[in-house]
Amino acid sequence: LSRGKVSKWSATGKPLIMSGTHTDINEQKLAELALFENRLRLQAIFDNAINAIILADDYGNYIESNPAASRLLGYSREELIKLNASNVVLPQENPTNKWGEFLKDKHQAGIIKLKSKDSKVKTARYNAVANILPGLHLSILEDITEKQLVENKLELTRFSVEHSIDPIFWLNERGEFTDINQVGLRLLGYEMLKLQSLTIFNIDIKATPENWEVLWQLLRETGYTTFTTIFKKQNGEIIDVEFTANYICYQETEYVCAVVR
Repeated sequence: LSRGKVSKWSATGKPLIMSGTHTDINEQKLAELALFENRLRLQAIFDNAINAIILADDYGNYIESNPAASRLLGYSREELIKLNASNVVLPQENPTNKWGEFLKDKHQAGIIKLKSKDSKVKTARYNAVANILPGLHLSILEDITEKQLVENKLELTRFSVEHSIDPIFWLNERGEFTDINQVGLRLLGYEMLKLQSLTIFNIDIKATPENWEVLWQLLRETGYTTFTTIFKKQNGEIIDVEFTANYICYQETEYVCAVVR
């Protein structure tokens, strides 16, 4: 960068004496370029983040959001920045009190229920930080709606299994007990940890490694089979049972799920 002036002119108006300064601004230009590139990187992260990012003011008014927030809630950015947190958070979550607690604690995390533009309920895991800049508050939300539905179904399945009137056993190819419901534990008289240290050969008097291998070959072909056998309980009592074995392959691991009557 150059600055200068003419201090003496000729009679014909031509400059005779000039003075000035030269300032090296390479470092300044490099710093400005680095700042510009950092802004581009931050914007790219904001725009392409998998999770929703929302910025709000002290009153919970949304002032900025990324595309993931629009995918989560169904609003465009232009619509979102006209909303308040209370328009999105379900009333039973008590959004006014929750927002006040957040500003007081400076940080908040957990799971929250949200209402999307089409009035569907979304479940999100959130992490929020207050005053990333004065009066500017950051919330990052992960959509776990589908995951929560799957977990709820699994919990229902587990609840149903635990409250089944029939003993249910899960065994691996080696004949080891990987799981058993409470009715099954009561039938055999074992605690869970003890039973998991045993195999079917400790319980089923008729079971041998040879016929267990034959059973597995049959199950891989047909999927299930039923037969009668004899169990020995922990107290030594002998009982006749009907053993219905179902073949299950879950996450590349094979199991027998057996219902005993």
